[in-house]
Amino acid sequence: MSSAFVRVLVVMRNFQTTHSAPAQFIKQGLTLLLFLFIIGFATALSAQDMEHRVEAEYIERFTHYIEWPVDSISETGGDPFSVCVLGENPFGKYLQQLLSEVKIKGKKAAIHETQKTADTNHCQIVFVSGNDPVFVRNALHELSSKPILTIGEAPDFAKQGGHIQFTHSDKFIRFMINPSAAEQSRLKISSRLLDLATLVETQIKP
Repeated sequence: MSSAFVRVLVVMRNFQTTHSAPAQFIKQGLTLLLFLFIIGFATALSAQDMEHRVEAEYIERFTHYIEWPVDSISETGGDPFSVCVLGENPFGKYLQQLLSEVKIKGKKAAIHETQKTADTNHCQIVFVSGNDPVFVRNALHELSSKPILTIGEAPDFAKQGGHIQFTHSDKFIRFMINPSAAEQSRLKISSRLLDLATLVETQIKP
């Protein structure tokens, strides 16, 4: 319960004691207060959802400035460009809707959700969800050196060898890039994208 919520409750109780307000008035006031509290909570959730929508847009935009090795993307057949979410999907249906409207590297894009790193070998991008340090570390260890772009938002994600890490600062979503890790995975990141990022090197072995 927020401190503001508690303070208003105290004020209303004092008002009831001092002015002998009818119980019905107090009940109506508390109902209104609870409604406003719920609205505020819903707004906070919407702000978090909006952050993930922005991250989804970033993920699609990143593909314009990154080149994958030829042997990692089938040039024939109907294989899509695969974006995988490893762990819980924080994007809801938004990322899937976004990808359904675009082509990436001349291919239809598709999103796949999985809990197992072993199921991501066909992916061109893997978003490693969550902040569980063991889960993130194991995922990066299994994906290291593979031509798969790894993106996440866990603390020290890029310093552990992840390629791109989202950060939140002053209500802005920014990102770090580990260019050495990307090069090790045979991914070429445009200097235009690097200029927009905070560059880091691997400091914590996954």
